[in-house]
Amino acid sequence: MSKETVFGKTCITAVKLIADEKTDPEKAWKRAIQVYTHSPKTQIKSCPKNAFVDLCASGYIKGIKKQNDIILSENGKISIEAINILETNNWKIRSKSKFWSENFNRSHQGQLDVILALKENNLLVD
Repeated sequence: MSKETVFGKTCITAVKLIADEKTDPEKAWKRAIQVYTHSPKTQIKSCPKNAFVDLCASGYIKGIKKQNDIILSENGKISIEAINILETNNWKIRSKSKFWSENFNRSHQGQLDVILALKENNLLVD
């Protein structure tokens, strides 16, 4: 299950930090990831972080207000597109890597862990 991945657990904890402490998504992510890994390389990985931050800013996560006039990163744009594809397919995928390569012609870099953990924890806006 994706919620058991470092990035999946990080995004769930970050959502709680945003709700409990009214901190911004990027600061919440940076604090949360330190709980699940001590690897500096993993802590600074931008793909899952940018996906999470942009999903927050775009109003895709329950309890987090959509921001106006945002500029999405490439990871944010692709994550939103991935959500739309997953909704069309009733959230069924064979593997994260295959889903990402078939739909985006690139390798999965943790963004799907964020998306699936949010979905599994009922945190995506319907």
